[in-house]
Parts: sequence; structure tokens; C-alpha cells
Amino acid sequence: MTARPASWRAVVTIPEPNPLSWSMPPAELHESTHVIGGLRTLHELAVALAATGREVELRGPVSRPVFDALTKAAGAHPELPGDRRRPRSGEIVVNIEGEHDPLRFARHLLSPARLVVAMLAPSGQFGWPFVSPWQPRSPLTIDPEEVGRAEHLRAIAALGIDIWTHMPPIHRLAEEVGARSSFIGSGEPNPVAEVQTTKDLPVVYLQANRWAPLAEAVARRVHAPVAAIPQGDHETVMAELARAKVMLWPCRVEGDGRLLREARARGTVVVGLSSNIYAVGLDEPCGAVAVEDLGEMPRVVEQLLSDSARLSRLAEAGRRSAREQVDWPRYVQRVDAAAAAVEARPDDDAASARAAFGDGLAELMSEREQAIERVGVLDSHLAEAAARLRELERQPVEA
Repeated sequence: MTARPASWRAVVTIPEPNPLSWSMPPAELHESTHVIGGLRTLHELAVALAATGREVELRGPVSRPVFDALTKAAGAHPELPGDRRRPRSGEIVVNIEGEHDPLRFARHLLSPARLVVAMLAPSGQFGWPFVSPWQPRSPLTIDPEEVGRAEHLRAIAALGIDIWTHMPPIHRLAEEVGARSSFIGSGEPNPVAEVQTTKDLPVVYLQANRWAPLAEAVARRVHAPVAAIPQGDHETVMAELARAKVMLWPCRVEGDGRLLREARARGTVVVGLSSNIYAVGLDEPCGAVAVEDLGEMPRVVEQLLSDSARLSRLAEAGRRSAREQVDWPRYVQRVDAAAAAVEARPDDDAASARAAFGDGLAELMSEREQAIERVGVLDSHLAEAAARLRELERQPVEA
């Protein structure tokens, strides 16, 4: 057994849209605040890890405004490296579960580092579930029984990968099948301020949301004004959401959706589907109402709008429970315990062999990338030569 390093570094990797490299991506800053929930959660996770006193890197596409707001509020600052490199011994590499290409996990698993899957949605919904064959399905039609399955988590356990999740059902199932799992929950160092907002929109839904087609179908059957909030920056969308009394959220199955929490934090009562067993706070004690099917939604929405006392109780319950759900000090404590558990376990007997395999594959990938680059240079030279030849052919021939 190899001795564990005295100190550990955590690396949180946000998936990059570019073609796969065998090395971890650099941090690539952008200015957009329109960051989907799972990727925003990775920003928060990296900052929480830094708040534990660990050295932390955040790699991949990083929203500068989101990152700056988080680090300012938390007083902790992960590094943003500008280089590509392989994972190293003494590192915890955290990758999100929603990856279609198994090689994105292999490049970390076949390294000296320890791999953690941040499971922010049930396995198999948005990414490869560690069993094959698998094909991506539309969330509008996928069978909820196909995701979050025991065999997915057993495969993760067999590979020696740890699971961090904010979904209690996934954590319970992982423990049942013998997977190493930590429930980290959710946390925000800058929660929503308590601001009185005029609730002048009876019902809303978000247009830039995967569940918008279902929400539109429900909206047509609601006998009350329904507003569609268009895509925009996060602050603008949240300001519109705060004006609403009720939000339609016909999420069939998903992880602990951030939108559910953000609506509740603003006193907007969410009406969702009970089929989404992974949601946290989709019940009346937390300021939301779950129905069994889409057909029930219009009736329930209209009942809420006609009962101002119940609507007020739910709105206040939502504000209170959403604040408790993202309590930052408790989140940092859970993240600290999760990282300590990964650090404390001994290396398995095959760890050095896997690292050797990964180093060999990394060398092959590097040679492949260099060959592709050389081909690109040759293509450029050929294009220049062809252009020159055409130019010569156009020139008149001297007698």
C-alpha cells in the first residue's frame, strides 16, 4: 500500500464543449451569467472545497461573474489554471455525471488521482450510466424507471469511484449497494436577500427550460394569466420569477432542480410532478405542491390562486426552507467530510497499474494530437500551393 500524501488538492472539472483531450482542460473564463444549474453547482462546490482550507482548482468553462460573486461572498478562491495537464497523485478529481463519452471518465480513472462523480441528476438521464449499451433519451419521454438504477451505482462502486450527491434517494440507494457515497446537499454563500416584491404575475413558467413544452400545454388550460419568462441573464430571470405567485414546473424526472429552490426562495409557489422523486422541497412543508400528472395542474393552480391564505403560507414556507437548504456553513461542513472520506481510504492494489495504463494512453493521445496538427499544417501548405498554381494558370503565356 502506498502512503497517502500529507496534503491533498481537489480539482473540479466543468465539461468542456471542445473535442476530448486526454488531459484536464484549462480554466476558460467567459462573461455569461446564463449558466445551467449543474454547472453553477460545480462552481459552488469548488468554492466550498476551497473554504475547507484545501488547495482547489476549477477547470473548464468558468463564468467570471458567477465565480467572482461566489468567491467574494465565501472569502475563498479556487485557482483557475491556464494549462492542460494530467491528474496527479494526491488529487481528488470531481467530474459531473452528465457525460455521454465514457472516455471522459477514463482519463481520470486511469490516473494516480482519485475520481469522484458529482451525481447531480439520476444516473442515465443526461449521461452514460456506467453500463452499456446506453442511448441518450429525451427527458420529455424517458421512463423514470430507467434512471438512477442500482446496477449503475454498483458499476461505479466496482470501479472504485466515489459518489457525491445532493439527492437523498441516490445516496440511500448507493449505500444499499455498497457504493462509497456522501450526501453533500446544496449551498450558496450569497443566498437570496429578503426583499418585498409585488406579486403581480399570477402564473409563470420559464421558456429556456427543458420542460417548457409541457408547461406550455398546461398553461393553455389554466383560466388565469400565464406569463412565459424569456431567456435572459440570471438576475433578470430571477427578478421576473420573484413577481410570480405560482410557477409551473412539470419536471417529470430530474435531480434536485435549482429552479425549484430559486422559486421557493422568492416566495413563488411551485406546482410540480410527484414522479420526480429526486427533487428536494417539492412538498407543502417546503412551499410547493406536487401532483400526479399534468392533467391535475390547471385545477391545482386555480385552487391556489383562489385561496390567498394558503398561497401566503406556502410562499413563506418556501422562503424559509429554501434558505435552510442552502445554509453555507453546513454545506461546507458536508463537503469537508466528503473530501476527508475520499482522502482517508487506502489505495487499492490496482491503482498504480491503472495510472500506468493512463500514462501510456496519454502519450498515444499526445502523439495523435501532434499528428493531427502536422496534417493541418500540410493542408495549409497544400491550399497555398493550389492557390499559387491557379494564379500561375491565369497568367498569359509569353510567345
